[in-house]
Amino acid sequence: MASDDDDWFFDSVRNYRNLFMYDLQHPVTCMDWVDDKNLVVATSSDARNEILELSVPDKLLSDDSESAGLLKDRDFRQKNGGFSTSKICCIKHIPKSRQVCTSDETNTGIQVWRIGSNGTDLIKPIESLKSQHVDTSNKKCFAKIAVNEDKPACIVFGSSLNNLCCLDLEKETTHEVCDKTEFTETSIISEIKFMDQNTLISCENSGEIRLIDLRVKQDKTDNNRKSTSNQVCDKCSIWTMDITVDLVYRLSSAGSVVISDIRNGSDKILQEMNTQQQSRTKHTDISIKASPQQKQKVSLSGFDGNVYIYDTQKSPVHEFGCSFTEPIFNHQGHVKNCSDQSDVIKSLAHLWHPWKPDLIMSSGSEGSLHAWEYCLPNT
Repeated sequence: MASDDDDWFFDSVRNYRNLFMYDLQHPVTCMDWVDDKNLVVATSSDARNEILELSVPDKLLSDDSESAGLLKDRDFRQKNGGFSTSKICCIKHIPKSRQVCTSDETNTGIQVWRIGSNGTDLIKPIESLKSQHVDTSNKKCFAKIAVNEDKPACIVFGSSLNNLCCLDLEKETTHEVCDKTEFTETSIISEIKFMDQNTLISCENSGEIRLIDLRVKQDKTDNNRKSTSNQVCDKCSIWTMDITVDLVYRLSSAGSVVISDIRNGSDKILQEMNTQQQSRTKHTDISIKASPQQKQKVSLSGFDGNVYIYDTQKSPVHEFGCSFTEPIFNHQGHVKNCSDQSDVIKSLAHLWHPWKPDLIMSSGSEGSLHAWEYCLPNT
């Protein structure tokens, strides 16, 4: 192992309050919280595709650092598991239930799974749903999924605006959200989220965002945000997003972050930030997550093997005529802890803990799953 890797391990003592690193049999492609103590992950390799429910080590969730050292449970523990016939690309826990929904790379539909089916430790599929309109323009477009905390029976899924569907689990019905004749198959969705029980926000690969009222079937003129989005979004990049109660955080594959205020149905640009991160390829699984507890902090992954934390209130650095914002923390563990340094490691997925600040779960392409609570100088 190189000396700089050794230095990273020594430095980790002061850089992390907690750092747990695990090696799974297969890389974690996506994950979501079931509750504040358990998460569900999808793993995939050429040989096997699995879905697992894991419990978080008690030590990570202790508020008392002294008593945390006395807790025996320091490992992720598998509670339930199952198998998928295809690689799972998106997974969402259905609120207030023991069910999750997933999408895979084979079609634009979703599957609903029950966790711990019939008193067993199995995660089994109970329903498969396909969009009434299937995209043929891009075979790799899988369905994005939005679940509703205020209305758990309502699930929206789709890979583009013209195949977006709303599922009512209670009524066991689906209906199209948009008029498919109004949108082209190039309106590919990179992310969808619920703002409230009736309003959805979508982000297209182009960076354009739309507010969608689920009570009314949408057409191309409804809630169009082109007038503001086109002013800031580089059309040569791929964009994704995350949201908080009133803000949208968009990230491009060129490393740009755009923060918008979406209150009152507007798309008011509040801030633009250059992170200097740059994806090697245009089509990449970049991700941005806003901290649930600290609105000024966002995390980025998918550019390389690292996970970057940014403070959006931090003043940018000006050098050689360029302005950029530096990360306040860089988790390099997936790269530094890899035994084969010839491998090109990529960060695949990451999540903030729902209530504990600075605690993040992340996965790497070499099969690692890390739970880490970072520590900034003088904190």
